[in-house]
Amino acid sequence: MIQILDQLKLIDDKYMSIDFPFEPVEGADHTGPFKFVAEKLMDLDEYFTYLRSWSAYQTAKTKGGELLKDDMIESFKRAWNEDGPDQKVVKFPVYLRIGKVGNA
Repeated sequence: MIQILDQLKLIDDKYMSIDFPFEPVEGADHTGPFKFVAEKLMDLDEYFTYLRSWSAYQTAKTKGGELLKDDMIESFKRAWNEDGPDQKVVKFPVYLRIGKVGNA
């Protein structure tokens, strides 16, 4: 469980706790994080497939845990279908750290 929490902390702090000993690239005054948002149209099955691809989910599953229990899936289904279309735009925040070595 500690490993999962450590991984989530990296994401929550936008990777700022990782040692990143690089210089900003030309035109930038820092190495990030730079935020981007990716979007994908998904139905509920695709969304569950995405959630199940997370390393935290996979780690829990290999240790005998199931994070998406039947009651949670049913709650997701009710909420997902509440407002209409089968497919929804899912937004993924992406944080990048960008840098260069020395004066290269």
